[in-house]
Amino acid sequence: MDTMIRFVLVLLMALATPSIAGAQPLGKPDRGQPGDRMIQDYLRRQTEVIHASWEGDIESLEAWEGRLPNYREEYFHMLGLWPLPEKTPLAATVTGTLQGDGYTVDMIHYQSRPRLYVTGNL
Repeated sequence: MDTMIRFVLVLLMALATPSIAGAQPLGKPDRGQPGDRMIQDYLRRQTEVIHASWEGDIESLEAWEGRLPNYREEYFHMLGLWPLPEKTPLAATVTGTLQGDGYTVDMIHYQSRPRLYVTGNL
């Protein structure tokens, strides 16, 4: 099972599980704004729908794999990434290296989009 499948499975389990340790219990709205109750009611109803259909989604590995492309599309849509942006060259560059006692850290940057740089240490 690849990493993306595991991630989506864990995400769906978290959404479908009615009680997660450490989660804030459903109760009075955090703030007294007019829309707070409506939002909580909407999220509660959505959670109930997801929970009710959960077992049918995992009836077999074949069924799960058949639905996986749709799950991925929905997930990327929720992140605001659908349709997926065109892939562009990363142009990854190691800008420096630090040697420590038993480890090495490479300082890098790459372009997530043309002229949009992301930095990191590996």
